[in-house]
Amino acid sequence: MILKITPTIICWEIWKQWCACKYGGQRYFHRNKMCYQAIGNIKAVLKRTLISFHGNNNWPDFCLENERLRSIQRIRQVTWQMPSVGTLKINSDGSYIRENGRDGIGGLVRNSHGDLLMAFSIPIYSSSSNMAEAMAAELGVKWCYQFGHTNFTLELDSMDLVNTLNNSEITNMKLKPMIDSINNIQNKVQMQVRHCYREGNQVADFLAKMASNSNQTLITHSYNILPIQVRGAFLLDKWQLPSIRCKYDRANFFKLVSCLFHLLEGTS
Repeated sequence: MILKITPTIICWEIWKQWCACKYGGQRYFHRNKMCYQAIGNIKAVLKRTLISFHGNNNWPDFCLENERLRSIQRIRQVTWQMPSVGTLKINSDGSYIRENGRDGIGGLVRNSHGDLLMAFSIPIYSSSSNMAEAMAAELGVKWCYQFGHTNFTLELDSMDLVNTLNNSEITNMKLKPMIDSINNIQNKVQMQVRHCYREGNQVADFLAKMASNSNQTLITHSYNILPIQVRGAFLLDKWQLPSIRCKYDRANFFKLVSCLFHLLEGTS
């Protein structure tokens, strides 16, 4: 970690000393002062980023303490939750690949036993991942409403879209037609919008990626028609077997750089 931030800090301190000599009337480089400020800035960055870091005054001990600190990997089990008796659940997802322009939406509707009622995998054109997510959610909600289902849950792994639907606050006008369509149906039925982790939305994720990769449309009401990899994820959900979610804490290089520049701006 020190090796990542030290070169930037040293270059900054050298630049400050050079400017002080050329423009500020300073006659020569203050090497000891430069080293002291560089070490102080490194310690300040680490203290702000790593709560457990104390920062000894002795440089060897300081380096040793830092090397003992590692990003913490947090592991949790994520299980798809079946809907309550008498209700349905929609899981949907969008796949947006900006580089090749091949996008897709996928999703499925299941009952309280985890049985499949409908699944879809459709190539589309969208201008963002949020638009793809919204189009997938709209299709699932419309299907439930058109077939007379009035009590269902829409579950998404996009927190932005969940907040937009629950708060009815549209900041992206390109999403407005889809959001308005979903909200219009929501006012007519008993519908809840919930967020889930991506690990709990794997079937919809597979279907969306399959549409963008294969460029083929699939709409089915039968489990046997689903591709093999989708069937595997589907059975994990039906049997209530958990997936593993691994996440590292935010004590990483990008946060260090952000803190570093914030501190350097304060010393300039």
